[in-house]
Amino acid sequence: MALTFSQIENHTLCISLLAPDSKVLDLGSNKGEFIRSLRRIRACTCFAVEPNPRLFEHLARMPDIRALNYAVAGSAGEVDFHLADNDEASSIVPDGEVVGGTTVRVKTLGLTDLLARLNVDYIDLLKVDIEGAEIEMFDAMQDSVASSFGQITVEFHDFCGVPVASVERVIKKLRRLGYAAIKFSRNSYGNVWLVNTRRLNVSQFDLAYAKYIYRNMAGAKRILARSILHPRSPQP
Repeated sequence: MALTFSQIENHTLCISLLAPDSKVLDLGSNKGEFIRSLRRIRACTCFAVEPNPRLFEHLARMPDIRALNYAVAGSAGEVDFHLADNDEASSIVPDGEVVGGTTVRVKTLGLTDLLARLNVDYIDLLKVDIEGAEIEMFDAMQDSVASSFGQITVEFHDFCGVPVASVERVIKKLRRLGYAAIKFSRNSYGNVWLVNTRRLNVSQFDLAYAKYIYRNMAGAKRILARSILHPRSPQP
């Protein structure tokens, strides 16, 4: 089966590996833009997790999803959540963008706790955009939990301070657990797709297509789009 890819809210994923009965878990859902866009392509069962209370209000009003007001971290507990001017930058990892020192106390869950809370043992697509906390989450993830996901699309935050060595350590761990990893972003790890080759029928040809053909075509489209939207002024 030839793989069909899509990029949704800067996350690359394989649409052809999803079906109407697939389960999608969105970590760092913000206002639910990723889920809305995905559902226009695939009518999957969706779970959304968002710690920011003012953003969670939007998710709670979305029909036909299960939304949880938690931060995903290494384990269950509580932590300070730092509110930024830009809602997309709010995080349990402080980065200097906190508004006037504003924080709220939020409950946390690790991946094992989260799957138990949702009462599911397999997620077809895990989307991760949790502003730097992804390192703690994946470091704490038990090896046995890795088999619970078919594909993962991650925004690693090395472009805003997360050490590249930490990102590469996480990717190495996931590869050891059976995942193939492809970086679709050019200058960072901001768009990484991982597929569980122990659970899904993905061939080396499929992976080569994704890495060398689709990725280059997607990059060329982005460059073309930028050149149309922001053309260079002619040189004198």
